[in-house]
Amino acid sequence: MLVFTLYEINEFVSFLPYRIHREIFYDFTRANFDGLSVGLAFLAKIDLNVVLVQTVLNFPGIQDKDAILKKIRETDFGELDLEVKFVHGSIKEIYMSIS
Repeated sequence: MLVFTLYEINEFVSFLPYRIHREIFYDFTRANFDGLSVGLAFLAKIDLNVVLVQTVLNFPGIQDKDAILKKIRETDFGELDLEVKFVHGSIKEIYMSIS
């Protein structure tokens, strides 16, 4: 079982072409600061390995989940011309239980 935790959004985006499916899973958590954090994850196939690729984005001062999703959709996903579908939920637990 491989899990890649990436700390920069551009690194996360660079793995998008290796996705197994078009879904990117997201889940909100309260942060230690006045705002929200959102975890993003998807499954990728690299060589013969299935990899869970994940990152966490912090949004200080923003409590509106819709505003956060809009900001995320405005990232470089569109420039890659990939059909990305955001799904609320966590794939991490499913992936860990199968592996």
